[in-house]
Amino acid sequence: MKKIDLKNKKIDKIISIVFIAILLIALIIYIIIKSGPYNGLLNCTYKNNTNTMNTVLNYNLSFKNKNVTKLETEEIIESDDEELIKTYKESIEELSKKYDGLKYYKTNITNKNNKLIVKTTIEYNKIDMKKYLQIEGDKSYIKNNKLKVKKIKEIYEKNGATCKYK
Repeated sequence: MKKIDLKNKKIDKIISIVFIAILLIALIIYIIIKSGPYNGLLNCTYKNNTNTMNTVLNYNLSFKNKNVTKLETEEIIESDDEELIKTYKESIEELSKKYDGLKYYKTNITNKNNKLIVKTTIEYNKIDMKKYLQIEGDKSYIKNNKLKVKKIKEIYEKNGATCKYK
């Protein structure tokens, strides 16, 4: 009888170890999936329609090792109110002037038929981060001169955007 009990205890112990190992592997996989991919593309979109204007903001972030390497934005503002579009255009032009001359930061603003389109490209993997941060001011989303895709995703979603990894 004692031999059978020892054999059953060994089998129970092996089953317990295998079960714990499976749980740990599942937990590790969950953590990896939840934290997002290491390399790829993140697309975030924000839409807002009011009775005075329609806004669509698209943000495409390329990233490697969870660090943003490039950000391409397209912001579209439409309104029948020409004065509103003009005011937005002037404000964006004024903000963009701060970045004039900064390599790897490009902004293009067009206004056609009461539709303001602002396209910006920032190559974070090439830009002089020290100069960029002097202009930008807000350093809360930069760590060790790197822009973390997870942090930017959190900021965009907090402001109402919908984000998807591609």
